[in-house]
Amino acid sequence: MADQLAAPQLKIYNEDPQIKTPNLDKLAERSVVFDSAYCTSPLRAPSRMAMITGQPPSEIGAYDNASPRLKTHHEGSVSAEWYDGKAFGRTIDVASAPP
Repeated sequence: MADQLAAPQLKIYNEDPQIKTPNLDKLAERSVVFDSAYCTSPLRAPSRMAMITGQPPSEIGAYDNASPRLKTHHEGSVSAEWYDGKAFGRTIDVASAPP
């Protein structure tokens, strides 16, 4: 998931992007690309947890980036084993489900 990029940074929207994203470019070539999407919260943690759990922030009690409920949902979400920040800032060639 790449959720902190602006559209002009990706080759699919800009022939001369500011950064190289070869794996996202390959994925976009064979995927449905959404031109308009809206997040459920302007804050990063509630928005990400809503996307991961499929529930709105109001349903899971995630109102800010330090909500005590986020820890509970993080531990119980399907992504808890790999959503720990270890992949940030790295190029990942292959994505897979947790073992």
